[in-house]
Amino acid sequence: MKSRAIFLVFLLFISCGKKDIEEEEVVRNVVVEEVTHTTEVPSMYFSGFSKSQKMIDVSFRVSGQIEMLPIRVGDKVKKGQVIATLDDQDYRLELQEADSKLQEALAEKRRASSHYRRIKVLYESDSASRNELDSSRADYESSFANVEKAKASVDLAKKRLSYTRVYVDREHCEVSSKDAEIFENVVAGQKIAELSCGNRFEVEIAVPETSIADIKIGQKMDIVFYAIKDKVFSGTVTEVGVTSSGGTAYPVTISLDTTYDFLRSGMAAKAIIYGKEEEIPSLVVPIEAVGEDENGRYVYLFVSESRSKGIAKKQRVEVGDTLPSGFVITKGLKEGDLIIIKGLRFLRENRPVQKIESRK
Repeated sequence: MKSRAIFLVFLLFISCGKKDIEEEEVVRNVVVEEVTHTTEVPSMYFSGFSKSQKMIDVSFRVSGQIEMLPIRVGDKVKKGQVIATLDDQDYRLELQEADSKLQEALAEKRRASSHYRRIKVLYESDSASRNELDSSRADYESSFANVEKAKASVDLAKKRLSYTRVYVDREHCEVSSKDAEIFENVVAGQKIAELSCGNRFEVEIAVPETSIADIKIGQKMDIVFYAIKDKVFSGTVTEVGVTSSGGTAYPVTISLDTTYDFLRSGMAAKAIIYGKEEEIPSLVVPIEAVGEDENGRYVYLFVSESRSKGIAKKQRVEVGDTLPSGFVITKGLKEGDLIIIKGLRFLRENRPVQKIESRK
């Protein structure tokens, strides 16, 4: 019994020590910020993507089997560069046949011309009838028409042959999509690739029906690309959709005011529209400082117990507009309150915390 009592005392000692360690571990490091007023203007944010102002669908003007397609998505192509060809054997034969018919028509024209001149001389010496003269003149004039028709056929055959090659017809282009492969049979007008041309870009956004009335052509917007850090681009609204593009959103196109060589089509972007300035300054807290549960929105106040240590106290708040720097707080905080903006994940009411840095 004595040994068992000693063992129980030992377990109690260990458990108490473990509890003390756990109590020490619950002190969480947090980042604290003082709540202040701001005169920032409320903003609206709309997601979208970039695109070139000139998107060109590439296709052949004749049908055939693709013989060469030496391009890849992302390739930069120059004006005058051949980017696709068809097997042109049939079109070369077509040209040869048209040229052969032209030569026959020219020969017939020479024969008809010679015959008409001879009959005309005979008619003038009363050795040929009027009917013979008229008939020879008709043959001669008809030969002219046949030659012109044959020439047109040759010109058409040459054009059809030239249509078996696709050239880039403008500067600053790159391949944005490739929609066919070598040896594939295509018809006239079928898209085989898409080119993004020019170094000026647009951003297309979707605007909800509740906000579309606030968007006007000529309106200025700021654009932020998620892939490009710490840079804000200026743009101008050039198109406002009048028909929903799906659901309750309307397409809006924003043209960037300056050209940028490092932009690419399809980059995710965010358009920002600033509202009217508030006459009364607002209390603003970072978005990441505001949590939400079944009872609504809240923040954690830092209640100081010493210079760097304190406890986390949950404070209910009401949120208003969204500004670039965070949420406007309409109720629950006052200027000068210290709130926890980082380290919220493991917090709970009255949990000990330690301030490790402050933005203020």
